[in-house]
Amino acid sequence: MRVEQLEIFLTVADHGSISRAAQQHFISQQGVSSIIKSLERDLGTKLFLRSASGLHLTDKGALLAKYAAAVVADHRRLMTLAASEFQIPSDPSDSAEILIMPFVASALDALFVDYESAVPGASLRIRERSLYNIVDDFSLGSPQAIAGTKSGRPPLRIVSIMNHMSTTVSKMDGAFEPLVISELMMGCSPSSPLATREYITREELCELPIAYYSEAFLNRMVGKLFKGMTPDIVCNTSNIDAVNRSIRNHGAVTFSDSFTGFLSRRSAMMALVPIRDSVFFVTGILGEVEPGSPEDRFAQFLRRYLRITCAPYMERYGSIIDPVVGRKSCEPAAGPEPAGPAPAAGPEPAAGPEPAAGPEPVAGPAPADPALKD
Repeated sequence: MRVEQLEIFLTVADHGSISRAAQQHFISQQGVSSIIKSLERDLGTKLFLRSASGLHLTDKGALLAKYAAAVVADHRRLMTLAASEFQIPSDPSDSAEILIMPFVASALDALFVDYESAVPGASLRIRERSLYNIVDDFSLGSPQAIAGTKSGRPPLRIVSIMNHMSTTVSKMDGAFEPLVISELMMGCSPSSPLATREYITREELCELPIAYYSEAFLNRMVGKLFKGMTPDIVCNTSNIDAVNRSIRNHGAVTFSDSFTGFLSRRSAMMALVPIRDSVFFVTGILGEVEPGSPEDRFAQFLRRYLRITCAPYMERYGSIIDPVVGRKSCEPAAGPEPAGPAPAAGPEPAAGPEPAAGPEPVAGPAPADPALKD
């Protein structure tokens, strides 16, 4: 029994769905079913029962979930501590200054929480600016960015770019360090019939009501996704409550991305569905920070966190960085570039990551148990 198996078990329990768990963990539905059967065989008990609304824990399954959740949470804390290298701030009052795009700040929120919980006394001062504001200021020597810091040091700039943004990339002057690639995905209510889809096409999306947060970079990605098409956008506003109402009350779909989905994979608040011929983008660090500063320590943590805590995701997406975005990522490529979104279940277990980077079916590629299918 491995921690990765327990995490997959908990994801199935949270979502009541084999296919959703497979999607979240980048393995096949067959692989998830094999892991559940292996746990049931090892423990000598049935963990799930099927109903019209999905899979539900048995009484013994619920007891396992209680203890498994504690084990998984402790394991995540240990992985986060490993990524932080058990660092202790030299001056707890000295915060790391981070300048970041709103879209990226939302995606990395779980990572920020992990850092502050792993490093006693550490704090982050986070300011949001648009990609274009950050890049334009950087090209001028960062006068605005530095003037806005409490420390007077250059902040750590974290931005995302798409591979066709050549004008923006040229202003970065080769100083962009790509770290992780993501793809735009459709988000919907877990109860929606769309939630179990392996993927959705852009044409199908155009027929659905769409509501999403108005942010410059996200707006540009959506524009690229629907180039030459006419989507039914019913709500595009910075009022997140209005967006949520459209999703909750009017059945609208929205947008998120694959990396955000990975970081929040235990959450049952939203189902993410890959979009065929989607838009890919890269998140990374722009420019240098002062060596040994809180910004430098957080940047080092970020790189290790991606390598250690996000190993299954990095294995799936690798470092598929188009040369237009700058120098090669610090992470070696781990697999072929996805040619558009692969089926939601991800790669087959036989071709998947090694155990350290992600779970493999313990029982081998046996036929999926019909009782454990969605």
